[in-house]
Amino acid sequence: MNTNIMQNALGVFQQDCQKLRYEDNNLVLEIQTPKEKLCCPVCGSHNINRNGSHIRRFVSVPIGLSKTYLDMRVHR
Repeated sequence: MNTNIMQNALGVFQQDCQKLRYEDNNLVLEIQTPKEKLCCPVCGSHNINRNGSHIRRFVSVPIGLSKTYLDMRVHR
């Protein structure tokens, strides 16, 4: 997906779209933060340990008549 669309329409700035798919007439974007952009949310350090992750589903604004979801791999 075009980066400008993700930034302007969905408000997604730091992540890259890995995959776009339809589930039951809903639009699902799989997004992920690149390793070089991962940082500590408290101090901003890029020297972090990645000890696992899970996928979270966020509800986004609809595009056309389709509900839109963002599936993002969130690190612990």
